Amino acid sequence: MTDQPDALFQIGQKRIIGMVHLPPLPGTPFYRQEPMAAFCATAVADARALEAGGASGCLIQTVDRVYAAECDPARLAALTLVAAAVVEATRPDFIVGIQIMKNALEASIAVAKVVGADFVRATAFIGATNSQFGVLRGDPYRLLSYRKQIGAESVAIVADIRTQHFSWAEGTPPLGRIAKWAKEAGADAVCVGDSDEAVTLALLGEIRSRVPDLPVVISGHTTPTNAAQLLPAAEGAFVGTCLQRSGWSGRIDESLVRAYMASVRGALL
Repeated sequence: MTDQPDALFQIGQKRIIGMVHLPPLPGTPFYRQEPMAAFCATAVADARALEAGGASGCLIQTVDRVYAAECDPARLAALTLVAAAVVEATRPDFIVGIQIMKNALEASIAVAKVVGADFVRATAFIGATNSQFGVLRGDPYRLLSYRKQIGAESVAIVADIRTQHFSWAEGTPPLGRIAKWAKEAGADAVCVGDSDEAVTLALLGEIRSRVPDLPVVISGHTTPTNAAQLLPAAEGAFVGTCLQRSGWSGRIDESLVRAYMASVRGALL
């Protein structure tokens, strides 16, 4: 774990964060009674493949078909075990993030603090977004107060502001203004992205023109083909499917990580 949040995402740096997708955990409807040792081993294998392939770090993200409003205690305990195993198995400079979907931010902060992870990704940090599970609403005052309460100020917050998970639900403020609000509310970086490369570049440009000192992470949709074009305009990317065998449910393939990193080497220098 690094010492300070601002060491994680800085203007001019490039952080490639691979996704460690977890199957449904204990405390969720689609959990299949798999032993926790198997969950830990699979997540560690994915993280080590990312590390060996040259990625900057990983985001441990729960993947469920349905989500409760709060994080079930069994789910929280299980994720803590998995995250602790990943942190223990990787180098100190390998960044580890936590995201308990759909928007269990206090639980994510708690896990990060306990296991020594570096950041959390927030689906809804400010504003609100519609989802198939209802409206998700951010509450930065509550989250930052809780982070301070448990002594987790070193855990950085990456806030989605226009991604596959978040779209501003109330009014149509310009994206640059939303980014400014997120920064003022305490986000260490923001996350944007679209399946259309031109749209992603436009989103990145709008934020850079309005809040030039705010780090931006691409939310997804990068590939070995387009990453070199997109990454110069951002401080990093969350990368998932293109590093996994058989799509999002497959495991991280070290050779795919190496190929991705090789394809974007020029953008990272």
